[in-house]
Amino acid sequence: MKNIFKRIAVLLTALCLLLSLCACGGETQAPASVSVGTAQSEPAEFIYSAEHLSLPETFRRDCTPIAISENGVYLVSYIKTGELIPEGETPEYEGQFDILEPRLKLLSHGGELRELENYRPLTSQSDGEGKKNYRCSALPVQLRDTGSDGLALIENLYECWEDDDGTVEGFDTYYLRRLDASGAELSSVQLKLPEDVYINTSSSLIDGSGRPILGAGDNVCVFDSEGEFTESIPFGGYIYSMAVLKDSGIAALGYDPDNTDSYLSIKVLEPGAKDFKSVSVAVGSDCYRLFDGCGGYDLYYISSSVLYGVDLAGETAEVLLNLLDCDIDSGSIYGFTVNGAAEVYGLSLGENAEQFTLLKRPASEAAEKEHLRLAVIYADENLKSAVIRFNRSSDKYRIDFEDYEQYNSPDDWSAGETRLLTEIMAGNVPDILSLSQLPYAQLVARGLLEDLKPYIEQDADLDLGDFFPNVISALEIDGGLYVACSSFSVQTAAGAPSVVGSEPGMTYSEYFEALAKMPEGCDGFDYGVSRQDVLQMCVTLDLERYVDWAAGKCSFNSEEFIELLKFAASFPAPSSDYEGGPDKSSAARIAAGKQLLAAVTFSSTDFFIYDYSAMFGGEVTFVGYPTNSGTGSAILPSETYAMSSTCKSKEAAWEFLRVFLTEEYQETCYSLPTNKNAFEISLAAAMEISYAKDANGNYLLDENGERIQLSKATVYDGFSYSEIYATTPEQARQLREAIASAEKLADLDMSILEIVEEGAELFFAGQKSAEECAKLIQSKASIYVSEQK
Repeated sequence: MKNIFKRIAVLLTALCLLLSLCACGGETQAPASVSVGTAQSEPAEFIYSAEHLSLPETFRRDCTPIAISENGVYLVSYIKTGELIPEGETPEYEGQFDILEPRLKLLSHGGELRELENYRPLTSQSDGEGKKNYRCSALPVQLRDTGSDGLALIENLYECWEDDDGTVEGFDTYYLRRLDASGAELSSVQLKLPEDVYINTSSSLIDGSGRPILGAGDNVCVFDSEGEFTESIPFGGYIYSMAVLKDSGIAALGYDPDNTDSYLSIKVLEPGAKDFKSVSVAVGSDCYRLFDGCGGYDLYYISSSVLYGVDLAGETAEVLLNLLDCDIDSGSIYGFTVNGAAEVYGLSLGENAEQFTLLKRPASEAAEKEHLRLAVIYADENLKSAVIRFNRSSDKYRIDFEDYEQYNSPDDWSAGETRLLTEIMAGNVPDILSLSQLPYAQLVARGLLEDLKPYIEQDADLDLGDFFPNVISALEIDGGLYVACSSFSVQTAAGAPSVVGSEPGMTYSEYFEALAKMPEGCDGFDYGVSRQDVLQMCVTLDLERYVDWAAGKCSFNSEEFIELLKFAASFPAPSSDYEGGPDKSSAARIAAGKQLLAAVTFSSTDFFIYDYSAMFGGEVTFVGYPTNSGTGSAILPSETYAMSSTCKSKEAAWEFLRVFLTEEYQETCYSLPTNKNAFEISLAAAMEISYAKDANGNYLLDENGERIQLSKATVYDGFSYSEIYATTPEQARQLREAIASAEKLADLDMSILEIVEEGAELFFAGQKSAEECAKLIQSKASIYVSEQK
């Protein structure tokens, strides 16, 4: 099990309150050493305008794309052809034992859907005679439109049965099939794979000459056009994706331990070659897929929403366009094709399944809108979708999305954060900011953020009373509310009321008093927690007591901070001999009297692994972490956004930000909604119990005649697997209690923390006293804090 405090640190870092399409045209070259492109500074001559064609819900439910070509998107759908209920089995749900057969369909780029009426799936030569509960199913896995030659298809045939002891046996076979345009079979050959080879169908393809090339972990298995195995060729690392080059050969994208820039590399396998050849085209660490070459480029890839065209001869990746500027979420793209008329046809499987067409036009035809700049260090899919919805709906404003994660690298994962903060402090403040990983209190103290409370008070559909009051209070600074926060988590510590009391809150002295009540040798926290972990947590929870950003002063030489240092020093030094095991879990150690408190994170209304009341013998107090202030339960906001005080159009910015505060939006959040009604809706859904039924809809009963509750998921906590069921009333009570106990915002400033950790290490190592280290920390921190004023 990972160290719980390290998980907290990561969470705090990530959640602590918390180009351009018009510059495209493929004329700007991305430097080979840069993972993603940046916006062009000169006016663009051309733009790409997007046309969107929504697809019906039946498409999303019944069809799976398998290939895209100039003719359209090829899809796989399934029809029921029968039912086979194993001997002695009772279906747990309708359709559990249905026999399904695949069908192929073609969706034209104009939105017309037709079935390839003559396609039929493979069937086994065996009838399964003598094999118990024998089943056979076919699955089309890769398809290539070969133009006048028709279609080439790799199809997987899976056969399985049960042994006498109930063990399921099965095997896969792969076939290369050639079909005409109607789906009728022209030929079929079995691909004879080497033994003990596991095929990754997502990194397999049919190349331009009709050869099947199947990804197999770190290798590719190559077959000739007649399906005969020729060789296995190593890539040098795990292969994530492959693509067919425009003229000949294939390209593979995979893990490359020798490329320390991103640990990803593109390599090319030319026809007849026995080895992959490396190419000097850098890709971002967020790139895990290649797209087939067509149009003017050998292949394509997407990184940080930017579409690149790769020229292998020149070993360059050229910036073509930013997909967000086309109101397309790059993470939802299934595929696309480019023709010679500067048109891009594609399919998106995002929030709204749709086809899109990108047309290259003179920049003079662009609709005139006022642009707002939104800066983020990490862009999640919810934010991208919100930006796309706003841009599609507004005829006056447009939000330009800038993701600073593009500047991160394996050598410096905080480079994006550093760059954005440097720009902000230099006066280049975005109109809208995601506050994840940014120093919220610092920005407010410098007057860089707009108070949103007046906007909420004037909004006819929003009311501050609709939100958890303690969350709002924690987010406020000097009475102002400078963030729109959609959701949050609670980080706290749980203990037995008989030991820690029944009220939240624990000072350092109260912690030692409680620990003294425990058996000798008992630890305060979870197994493996070190003094560095405790130091970081205590500084994070009490930073406001040591730093006054508005005044530009700090007080790390106080008695309170010296007490914090001494408290952290009572924990052991980090150890490389950490060994997990069931007996090291919090539940096991608490039951054995070896642990006083359990670290707890409540991040949603469901997926509770533990019943904390039961863990502590029937009752629990969410006392929080020991701190000087005595209030150690923290609120960790997520999806937290702000408007700059210099925003060009505050009215437009508010129209965007207010969405995150609406009940409708928060009902879709993964974390705990800040809106109380959205929280209640989420909790009610989490408490709904589902029971197993037979094929006729009758409830299945256990040996005691009780209905059998269905689990929602199986999770692993680092020690053992647990089934997750509907949230119980007791768990709901615990969640409410934990939320109510949290009164402060987790405040992690990495610059301050680095100063503290460096100084404290001298004390931990016995080289200086706590008082001497406090003075040293005060001196360095004072310089830093005064510079930020």
